[in-house]
Amino acid sequence: ALAFTLTFTFIVTPFVIIFGFLIAITVNAISSYLKGLVIFFSLLPFVVTQLIGALVLFWMIDSRGILGSAVQWLASDPNLSLKASTGVMWVSLIIYGIWHAAPFAFVIFYAGLQTLPQDQIEAAKIDGASDLVIFFQIMMPLAKPAVVTVAIIYFVWIFNDFMWPLISVSYTHLRDHETRHD
Repeated sequence: ALAFTLTFTFIVTPFVIIFGFLIAITVNAISSYLKGLVIFFSLLPFVVTQLIGALVLFWMIDSRGILGSAVQWLASDPNLSLKASTGVMWVSLIIYGIWHAAPFAFVIFYAGLQTLPQDQIEAAKIDGASDLVIFFQIMMPLAKPAVVTVAIIYFVWIFNDFMWPLISVSYTHLRDHETRHD
């Protein structure tokens, strides 16, 4: 459980930050007519409860599901089971974790982008700075507090979710150890 928690944390967190920031930049740049619709669809994975999301993922990787049957077809092995493979389940849970948490990062980053001083960005555009220069030299340094906030909150969030299985395993081990010595 500890190995999975650490793997999950250190793989999912950077992707959540990257995808959340990309979604925020995209929403910030599109026309106001489409903004509401894009925000709605961007937040949908976060609104879907974890139980429903987990069930959808389970059904997709089932041998009769979309991903399960596609992998069986690609591997030409009708007996291949994605659920029987620990590695594939880890990858599936990591993808689900990114899909589910990226909207949270998007909300934080989008709010942060709204507070950026537009005069610095406009001055850079007048001076002839490219969009990439503006992004890396102005927007990214100013967005560091939002990145740190998302990273800290998401680390706490992940460890809170995966802490209970670790505690129950430790408690069970401790209880069994005490029972043997009594």
